[in-house]
Amino acid sequence: MIKRGDYTTSNKKCVRIKEYERKRMNNYYDACIADIERHIKDGKYEDAKYLLRQELSMPYIPQDVQNKLEELSQIVMVENRSGTNYYDDIYEIENALHGNQQNQIKALLSLERLNIHPNFELLKEWLVSDSFEKWVKQQLLVIMMSQNVTEEVTVMMDGETYCLVPSKIESPLEQEAYCECLNELKQVFESENPSMLILCQEVLEAIVWDQFPNQVNNVDANEIIKSVNDYLEQQ
Repeated sequence: MIKRGDYTTSNKKCVRIKEYERKRMNNYYDACIADIERHIKDGKYEDAKYLLRQELSMPYIPQDVQNKLEELSQIVMVENRSGTNYYDDIYEIENALHGNQQNQIKALLSLERLNIHPNFELLKEWLVSDSFEKWVKQQLLVIMMSQNVTEEVTVMMDGETYCLVPSKIESPLEQEAYCECLNELKQVFESENPSMLILCQEVLEAIVWDQFPNQVNNVDANEIIKSVNDYLEQQ
């Protein structure tokens, strides 16, 4: 017979073990992602693809880790198609941003690796130029956010003019409406139908990105589920 005190002690040990295992797995995924990113940075795309295939073939991956691995897979795929070298010159980047989507992605990846502050005035011109697509301007803002730009910029998109301080902009995937809707979708699909969850999350992300840099105040999970079901029925 287990005494109450013994049970409490055992339960505390169990909690500590579970916490240790969770942290150990988090450390494992952090190390794995760091290895993949290092291979990409060094141009070792086959090594990166091997690790990505290995991890993505696992029967269970935490959703945030899966999203990151899929993002890295896209980067590897793009860089394999567009060449292993990044653009080093800001005017090469500018020309590529006017090119096809493949070149645009390569240009944005190149810009992420540069210190944008010496070329900040040029980037400000890009944000008001009619020659750059909306999604390119949105990614320029994200890069400015990541490099903590504290100066106000003017952005022209969809016939609207925005005056923004990039460092103060909230990421679309951190907005309250996005997080609440994603949690609702997870409650419905995470255990029973993870594939449906991925499709719904893609639609949700498209909605918040379409509104960026505006805040999304409300997103209806049921409407997203309906739109995905309608799409699947047409296939």
